[in-house]
Amino acid sequence: MRRGYQLIGGLRAPGARALALGAALLALCWAPGRAAAQAAGLGPERGLDAQSFKPGLGGDAFLTLSGLAPPLAGRYHLSVGLDLAEGLMAIKIGEEKIGNLVRRQYQLRLAAAYAPSPRVELAAELPLVLYQAHGFDDLRDRVSFTDVEPDTMGIGDLRLLGRVHLMAREGRRWGLAATLELRGLTGETESFFGERGYAISPTIEAELDPTEALRLVVSAGYRFRTEPGRYLNLYQGDELLAAAGVAWSLPLLRSLAPELLGEVLLATPARAPFTFADADALKSPLELFVGLRARPAGAWELRVGLGRGLTLESGFGREALRVMALFSYRADVSPAPMQAECDVDRDGVPDRVDACPRVPGLVQFEGCPDTDEDAIPDFEDECPRTFGTASHKGCVPEGALAIYQAGRIVLLGAIRFDSGRATLRADSNPVLNAVARILHDHPELKHVQVDGHTDSQGNDAFNLDLSRRRAQTIVRYLVEQKVSADRLSSRGFGEERPIADNTTAIGRAKNRRGVFNVLEMDEPEATPDPDDD
Repeated sequence: MRRGYQLIGGLRAPGARALALGAALLALCWAPGRAAAQAAGLGPERGLDAQSFKPGLGGDAFLTLSGLAPPLAGRYHLSVGLDLAEGLMAIKIGEEKIGNLVRRQYQLRLAAAYAPSPRVELAAELPLVLYQAHGFDDLRDRVSFTDVEPDTMGIGDLRLLGRVHLMAREGRRWGLAATLELRGLTGETESFFGERGYAISPTIEAELDPTEALRLVVSAGYRFRTEPGRYLNLYQGDELLAAAGVAWSLPLLRSLAPELLGEVLLATPARAPFTFADADALKSPLELFVGLRARPAGAWELRVGLGRGLTLESGFGREALRVMALFSYRADVSPAPMQAECDVDRDGVPDRVDACPRVPGLVQFEGCPDTDEDAIPDFEDECPRTFGTASHKGCVPEGALAIYQAGRIVLLGAIRFDSGRATLRADSNPVLNAVARILHDHPELKHVQVDGHTDSQGNDAFNLDLSRRRAQTIVRYLVEQKVSADRLSSRGFGEERPIADNTTAIGRAKNRRGVFNVLEMDEPEATPDPDDD
């Protein structure tokens, strides 16, 4: 490979002195000159990955970054995507750009991620180069430099990633994680598909959610290379890494959960940070990405993005155009229970006695489900998705604000308080009146505890005290409605028991709630049948 470099410096042709001087300044988007390159020990070797920035891996991946939503233990993600890039490595003689050494790459990316626990994620990705167009003919035609041409297709570098969530975002507006990524093993080093050795990148990632619709992510790290990549006078060694991203939940098409994504990415040489000038062999890849993330159906997710280098001319780490489209599918892993009999739906009810053998259900309902948990099996429930009463065939009585069924008091209306206070709003009175009627109609409910809950906004201690005071206010109101104080108690839990995501307005509204928890009850007295003698 050294022979090819000397060939450039020894050209003899019409106007050879001028051409040789220009050829000595030949660079892949940078040109420090032949003497400087030789002094640094550089030559036409390879072991460069033409793409510096890769798609994000993990359950909360943006385009190349990842959010810090806590993973669900046992959940895995499988993804496949197309990654199309134009103008990856430029060729310049002096200040003149004569072409692109790597004109375009089209890659198919196969990835998988798995969360063995709520704080740990593991992921892997294997890129397949479907097509690569190079510009080695420009080198030959302009400066009479001949070298072995790279392959047009092949395998890129395998990526392995592990992430530990140091501070889970759930229940707060920020999160912190540490990630370790390994690149190497499989890429073809002579074709700009992969590293010569291994690239190991530890990073720290942080997320801040200033509003329910806005998420901000930043990361910083270091990329250590066991063997530097180099070609002609381009040298790629250890790098400092930095990135910033934003995700904004769009107010339209809520069923698709669309998010607008934006990212700025930087990888700069550790030995000469923030080198951007064209006359430098040590380049700083710098790119901007914008895109969209959505969930078109159930467990499926789509990410699409456009990217470009943040310089006037494209080059290494600063593509002229980058287009990504990635589909992922998520599912949960739950090992099948060991059973002596066949149980296809794994609900613990053998198929021979399971009335619903293909749908997980409950033993008390012969293996059939009760989706709304109103103690009325779905096959008898006319409203299987809504908690209802047996007297209305599983549906809600018209105009009801609270109902009692299967030992539970369920609110259908909201109990509202003045913001930050324990003062009931007037529109809460009809709901609590309905609860009072239930307690009067069901004397078997001997002890009902009112549990108060808040969202995560504000001080933890204040939220705990507020939830206690609000629960006490509800008890006082019910006592005023002639419910015996001996049957009631209250307790506040603050923000410690969320039932929804506190990062969204809807989730916080669900978490601000009062729950009527039946702690003690007698068997209800049987109502005499009027037909009995």
